[in-house]
Amino acid sequence: MSPFAWFAALAGINNAQAIIDGKATPDQLGVTAVDAHTLKIQLDKPLPWFVNLTANFAFFPVQKANVESGKEWTKPGNLIGNGAYVLKERVVNEKLVVVPNTHYWDNAKTVLQKVTFLPINQESAATKRYLAGDIDITESFPKNMYQKLLKDIPGQVYTPPQLGTLLLCV
Repeated sequence: MSPFAWFAALAGINNAQAIIDGKATPDQLGVTAVDAHTLKIQLDKPLPWFVNLTANFAFFPVQKANVESGKEWTKPGNLIGNGAYVLKERVVNEKLVVVPNTHYWDNAKTVLQKVTFLPINQESAATKRYLAGDIDITESFPKNMYQKLLKDIPGQVYTPPQLGTLLLCV
């Protein structure tokens, strides 16, 4: 079973928790391929933020034959995806390089010919590299710098709405 199976249960997909608990079989999961282009997902109950959850990688489709072929399916040249880019190069703890996917349905509109992702684990280091022009984007920055960044680089700080749960103990 996938280490991310819990996410399907969190999303409220019909029978996901029962399958995890061994009380139902995977063929009873509330997911059906209606046709070659339509996926039907049945939920245990209405979940207003379900569509937002589908942006998580745990919901990305993966060809069963690839997964069953062994661990090498995630390496450059073997990885099959459905997005605008494919993995060209991976250097652990250094970079991921992606290039346009020639099989992507709208490849003619793919503008960037190469994207390099750098795994920068420290927000302060990523922010310094962004401000120096070494990188084009960072997904986080030290929270104590928020107001300063808004002032110093107007129009460049974007904080999207996020789904989360907070616990306040009093």
